[in-house]
Amino acid sequence: PFVVLKWAQSEDGFMAPDTSRRKPNEPFWLTGTPAQQRVHQWRSEEQAILVGANTVLADDPGLTVRRWVGEHPVRIVLDRKGKVLASHRVCDGKVPTWIYSANSALKNRANLDIIPYKFGNKPIGHLLSDLTERKISSVFVEGGAQTLNSFLEEGLWDEARVFTAPITLGSGLKAPSLPVESSYNESIGGDTLNIYTHDP
Repeated sequence: PFVVLKWAQSEDGFMAPDTSRRKPNEPFWLTGTPAQQRVHQWRSEEQAILVGANTVLADDPGLTVRRWVGEHPVRIVLDRKGKVLASHRVCDGKVPTWIYSANSALKNRANLDIIPYKFGNKPIGHLLSDLTERKISSVFVEGGAQTLNSFLEEGLWDEARVFTAPITLGSGLKAPSLPVESSYNESIGGDTLNIYTHDP
């Protein structure tokens, strides 16, 4: 599949503040409304949206298209340790959702498929092969840092879209670093969007 990575960061390179400065089970927004709307447009343009379990646990995101008109992508969660619960929004049954897990207490039900998966040292290549077999041709990866870094470390990405907000955090969750220079930049509201392309 064509893989698009996306994240937002502060000017000093952090994706989120320390957990002590965050409200539990609520997303921490770095970017403004125009950037958030652009993200929902991007979601509507891809077949699948993917996050790691830590993002589900920290933010409880819906991963749907709400600030744009379009189809919801298939939601994909990488849940190595089986931490995602039926009470999380990704398990609400509103949108087809696939949870890849090595050890999940969840059971298949309407719009929720639990896919047994062995996470090795390089899990992304096998995942993308499986998604190809399931007729997924594009994946929008929204986080978190560990998941994004897994795609970067295996070199399995085609484009990265990075918002930089005009704030500093001082400490917190470090944003990934990219090995290439941006090929495009744009001001969206008060935030800056840089797009990077991967030519393996």
